[in-house]
Amino acid sequence: MRERVRAFVDDALARTPVEVVSKFDRADVLRRLQGAVDSEWKFGGGKGVVGKVDEHGFRLRTRIAYRNSFQTVMFGTMKAEGRGTRISARTGMHPFAAVFMTVWLSVVGLAATTAVVHSIEATPGEPAQALFLLVPVGMFGFGIALVGIGRWIARGERARLIEFLERTLEAKRAP
Repeated sequence: MRERVRAFVDDALARTPVEVVSKFDRADVLRRLQGAVDSEWKFGGGKGVVGKVDEHGFRLRTRIAYRNSFQTVMFGTMKAEGRGTRISARTGMHPFAAVFMTVWLSVVGLAATTAVVHSIEATPGEPAQALFLLVPVGMFGFGIALVGIGRWIARGERARLIEFLERTLEAKRAP
C-alpha cells in the first residue's frame, strides 16, 4: 500500500523519471521534436502530440479530444552525450493542477476535520449537524475522486509519450 501511495504522489508531482538516448546530435533531436509536435495553441492539428519544444527543453502531452486537467505531461531536457543525445524527462500531472488540488484538498480537509470535531462536541439532535459534516467530507471525497478518475483516464499516456520519443528520435531507454 505504501508503494502505491508513493507512486501516486510521484506521478501527481511529475517526479516519475525516464531517460532515453538517441543516436542523433542535439540539433537533430531538437529539429525532429519540433517537427513532430503541434503547438499547444494550434487547434485542429493532425499530430498526436502537442506541446512546446525549444533549445532549453520540452513539455509534451498527447492530443485528446476532451479536457482533462489531470492529463499526463512530459517535461524534459536534452543533453549532448558523445555523438548522440541523452533525453532526461519526467512525467505526471501538470504542476498547476497538482498545486491547485493540494490547496483544495488541504482547505477542504481542514474544514472536514473541523466539522468532525464539531459533530463530536455538539449536542445530539442539532438539525444542521449532519449537513455541516456532510458538505466538507463530501467535497474532500469529490476532490480525491476527481484526481483519481482524471489520472485513470490518462493511465496509458506515459507509455505513449515514451514510445513517441523512442520512435521520433530513434532512441533507446537509458540503462
